[in-house]
Amino acid sequence: MSTSSSLLNFLQPSIGYYSKGKRRTNVTLEDQLGNPIGKGDLANRFDYVELSTPFQFMFHRGKIHLLGGLGPYLSYAAGGEILYKSVSGLGSNEPKRRKMIFGTNGYSRVDAGLTVLFSVILKNRWILSFNHDQGLTNTDEYS
Repeated sequence: MSTSSSLLNFLQPSIGYYSKGKRRTNVTLEDQLGNPIGKGDLANRFDYVELSTPFQFMFHRGKIHLLGGLGPYLSYAAGGEILYKSVSGLGSNEPKRRKMIFGTNGYSRVDAGLTVLFSVILKNRWILSFNHDQGLTNTDEYS
């Protein structure tokens, strides 16, 4: 008895919510006037609505279905937050948690890059997927 194998190609667009960010340690913190107020840890969190369109390859042999894909994504930051932790130094009335400022005097709302996707179909009913986004835009800089 022989089992056949085949390779299928297809596009799998998706839209979803993603929380992305970066942590930095031992950062010199400044008040609104640019005066140093101490050192601490800084965490940025962007709340993105993301559209990704990976082109997928599906290999199946019998009951085993494996998928791999690569394609572009485009994200729009609907919001975000900056969190300061472990602040040492001069006392300040600066808040430890702030909403991100977007636009001309703030961060850019748009992020774009590549998404890599690996999946397996279980019992012809469930899909278990792992993906990684690699941004190609600099979200750390002001727009």
